[in-house]
Amino acid sequence: ELSEEAKPFFNAIHTSALHMNKIIDSLLDFTKYQNPHYEFTFESCSCDGIMSDILEILEVEAQQKNLVIIYDNPNTKDVSWICDELRVKQILINLIGNAIKYTDKGHIKIETSLSDRGEFVCKIEDTGMGISKEEIPHIFEPFSQNTNRDTHHKTGTGLGLPITKLLVEKMGGTITVESKKAKGSIFTISLPLEFASEPKTAFAS
Repeated sequence: ELSEEAKPFFNAIHTSALHMNKIIDSLLDFTKYQNPHYEFTFESCSCDGIMSDILEILEVEAQQKNLVIIYDNPNTKDVSWICDELRVKQILINLIGNAIKYTDKGHIKIETSLSDRGEFVCKIEDTGMGISKEEIPHIFEPFSQNTNRDTHHKTGTGLGLPITKLLVEKMGGTITVESKKAKGSIFTISLPLEFASEPKTAFAS
């Protein structure tokens, strides 16, 4: 059994090991998704089912920080579409998780909708510390972290947003960000939507 004096050192080593594993996993993901022949697996998915699973995972973290999560889905109720469910969840968990991580008070607002062009659109708005206009052009670059954010939060790998952008674009979608320092951020993703028919598998372009 560890002595009381040794416990802080053990905890520090354990935390560092977990962080290193997270970095390694992110690097492997980033390398895998960069492969032009990476294969997506498409299947019939429920928009609300995906969001329900994600919110169940992340609401506990938000509650621990006394943050309110607002979810609005004006026209995606009962909509099923063809997607790689695991990868879509990875995209949204990265973005919503970041919003929670970098928001100390207020709320996270998530809105899902269908665009006139038949795209699935998800807007994630937070009341967090925001991103300066100088840093916005660089936030999707690997290992380029927001210096203001990471002064307070040093657990990131610097690959979450690059992986998110890579996946979104491989799916034929777009990702945008609007932000003001100390005012919060809005991340918006748009993904081409095909209403559910038969599950299929295809190569990403």
